[in-house]
This record gives sequence, structure tokens and C-alpha cells, in this order.
Amino acid sequence: MAVSVSDQFLEFRGELDAKHDKWERLVKISRDITVESKRTIFVLHRVDILSPDRESRSKIISEAESKIASLSKKWRQIAIELHNDDARLFLRAYSPGLQEYIEALAFLYYLRHESDFTINSISGCVIPPGNIEKNLCFRSEDDDNTMSIPIPATEFLLGIADTTGEIMRLCINAAAKATTRQSKNQVYKLSAFIRLLHEMFSTFANIVEDSSLRRNILQGKLDVMRSSLHKVEECCYQLGIRDSELLDAALRRSHHSAETE
Repeated sequence: MAVSVSDQFLEFRGELDAKHDKWERLVKISRDITVESKRTIFVLHRVDILSPDRESRSKIISEAESKIASLSKKWRQIAIELHNDDARLFLRAYSPGLQEYIEALAFLYYLRHESDFTINSISGCVIPPGNIEKNLCFRSEDDDNTMSIPIPATEFLLGIADTTGEIMRLCINAAAKATTRQSKNQVYKLSAFIRLLHEMFSTFANIVEDSSLRRNILQGKLDVMRSSLHKVEECCYQLGIRDSELLDAALRRSHHSAETE
């Protein structure tokens, strides 16, 4: 039996309405994830990178981990929405939440492993994609299959790029309080991390395979990273100038004291 044109259009309308409804649900969940991820980042900024008090840092990190764990329910909702659908069709609906979530996880990972960072190796402080994928993999209650939320390479890079801004804030705050050689070295270490991360992204931005729009967004993130790098380098420069001025003042006092004697 032939289907009338009006019936076909009714069917199409139903499919479009279902897609739009799903899109709106994903946007709302993504918005909640974005808010909670930002709150996690705010918690992590309470860490005093110069303090030797590891117990205080451990408590703050544990609080941030609890916030991250609480987001599992939200991500499960997204996984259910995307199950048996092409996730690429809905990526832009939950992309803001995904990027903010990656940023929060990456910042947490850095604070956990920053002692492993050396000037020649950045890998120990950058969260592997597999760690994030593990957090976004769930078991379906209906058919016992695995539901996973894909993380496109560009989304991962965009989330990691945002972490540079958080490290920049750590660096500037630390520089304002740095007085000992050890604390100043910590500031220089943060600056070196941002510099290496920027160098990595300068390469990735040119080879990533994605739509022109996403590449342009990645290029915009690279510009922000460059701005953050300039800020921390200026901060380190001022720190070096301050050291020189203090040294000159000490030498002048010593010279004056010798002349007086």
C-alpha cells in the first residue's frame, strides 16, 4: 500500500522533532556538566603550589575528585541519549560540557603529577585520552552492552588547551609569593610547562583532521595559549629583575659597610 505524501511528511516531522528534543536535552545536561566542571576547577585553585603541606593539597584534590565522580551520572545520561545513534550528529550539543570536563580532569591530573614534570618531558603531566575515555564508558542496563561517549581528537585538544589558562593563573599567583630559590624555580617550572604545551599545539593545530570550523576554533585556542605564555614569561622576567635589584641592593649595602669600617 502506497504511503501518501502527507503521511511521509508527518513521519519526517516526527523524526525531526525527536532529534530536536534530544538535542535540547543534551544541551541542558552539557550545561550542568560545564557548571560543575568549573566549580571543580575553582576548588583546585585553592591548592598552594608553593606550600610543602601535602596533607592540605591532598584534601583539596580529594574534594575535586568527589566533584568529578558526581558528574558520572550526568555523563551516563548523555551516553544513554547517544546509544544507537551517531554521536557526531550531536557533538556540538554537548561539546562545551565535554571540553570543560576535560579541562577540569587535565588540571586535576597536572596537580597530581606536577612533580614528575621535567624540562625534557611533558607527557607525565598531560592526561592521556584513555583516562578520560575510561570515565565516559558505561554498562547498559537494558542489553548489558557497553555505552561509550567518543572523544574526537579536536575536542580533546580544545579541552587541554584551556588548561593552559589555569596553569597561567597558578604561575602568576605563585610568582607574587615567591621569595626563596625553590619557590622561584617552581614558577619557572610552570612557565616551562606552558611553553612546551604551546609548542605541541603549534604542531597539532596544523595537522588535525576536522572541519574548517573546528580547526579555526583550535587556532583561536592557540592564540589564547600564546597570550598566556607571554604573560607568564613577562612574570618570570619581572621575577628575575626583582632578584637582580635585591642582589644589587645587597652588594651596595655590603660595599657601604666595608667603606664605613
